[in-house]
Amino acid sequence: MRDRLSHLSFDEAARMLGTGGRRLLVRGGALDRPAPDALRIDDASARVDWADGASAALVFDPMMRRGLRLACTICRGGACLHAAGLLSLVLEHKSDLGLAAPPPDGAFAAGEKELVEEALREREERAAKERMSIVSAQPDAPWTDYRVTSAVSGKTYRVALRGDARGVSYCSCPDFKINTLGTCKHVMKVLARATKRFPAAIRARAYRRKRITIHVRYDAQPALAIALPAKLDDRARRVLERLPRGDLDAPALVAALRELEAGGHAFFVTPDAEELLDRRLVAARLSALVTEVRAAPAKHRLPRGQAARSSRTRWASARPSRASASPSSSLAKSGSRGCS
Repeated sequence: MRDRLSHLSFDEAARMLGTGGRRLLVRGGALDRPAPDALRIDDASARVDWADGASAALVFDPMMRRGLRLACTICRGGACLHAAGLLSLVLEHKSDLGLAAPPPDGAFAAGEKELVEEALREREERAAKERMSIVSAQPDAPWTDYRVTSAVSGKTYRVALRGDARGVSYCSCPDFKINTLGTCKHVMKVLARATKRFPAAIRARAYRRKRITIHVRYDAQPALAIALPAKLDDRARRVLERLPRGDLDAPALVAALRELEAGGHAFFVTPDAEELLDRRLVAARLSALVTEVRAAPAKHRLPRGQAARSSRTRWASARPSRASASPSSSLAKSGSRGCS
């Protein structure tokens, strides 16, 4: 089954879904990603359990034209949204699932530098070979936001191209967030396109950020970081200078953002940074609550589950308004430095 799936293409998957298969495959790709252990592949089948209770499967069937049959425990027939989601998972994550080509001999004995170089080469090859549709938000500038749609999976990602160097741009794809390379095949594809379309003199002009950006730095572990604009008010600078260097403390960051908002200073919190910030705020509150309970258990007799709900409510009220920066404006995050 793994060998068969390693050769599965977007067009073949769409044909398996029948009429409207391409649209259904794209819709399936938009389903919430299941838990890591929800996808199982063995010699006879590939199966995934979805959050709504449905289980979709791709099984060997010699009676079928392509030797594969789709099935779903909830929907009638195999050509359904759950089955499309399974096909989309397989297409998008071949490398993660071990369905891509095996590593070259000696790869496991290579050092960290060699492994990074091999990972970059693999993504460069995929960027060069795979067909992608690229739409620029600002066609007359290289360093801008792009919408990239993969012809392999049908999925669309957002790329914020901010320069030639690795680590200054951003992509919303899952690989970018976990590979710690500061790039991915989508960033490489867009960068290659920009290099062909714009002369070196134009690309030499650095991207100029226009506002404070709170983003996620994807190194060994995701970290909250701040990217500053070319021009920054002295009062805003004093507020931000009080924050510790490195991975930002969530409660301290919220306090700083509230102060910036009160002073009328524009800032932008990227969607992934907002998600990480929310998780850390809840974790901080729960940690403080656990400390309080352990110190005086008799004073804290909350029903089970109420502590977590209470912490979310209290921290939600502490977060600053996002009116100062709408997330629809620009992708504002980089792999290691940040962008806006």
